[in-house]
Amino acid sequence: MKVSELVGKAAQAAGSGKQLAAMMRKTPSRISEWKSGERKPDTSEIAYLAKVAGLPVLITVALVESELHPESAQLWEQALGEARSPTYWQRVGDLCILC
Repeated sequence: MKVSELVGKAAQAAGSGKQLAAMMRKTPSRISEWKSGERKPDTSEIAYLAKVAGLPVLITVALVESELHPESAQLWEQALGEARSPTYWQRVGDLCILC
């Protein structure tokens, strides 16, 4: 998923880019910079955009980070594959704060 798509979906869900900026305590110009590709949001900002857009946060972060940083795409794909596997959660066991 491209950042511009994610920003567009989040802005639509928030009501407008200006309202999204206010929710995120960012300037409207920062939101525009993300959408145009002039700047890149960090991982926390991507997660927040996904939440506002109503998208699955971890999957969206992985998809966007893979797009922004192709050199890390394989790592994100592996992480998603592990997260989908029931055996992963069994291996995590007591370390899992979500289990």
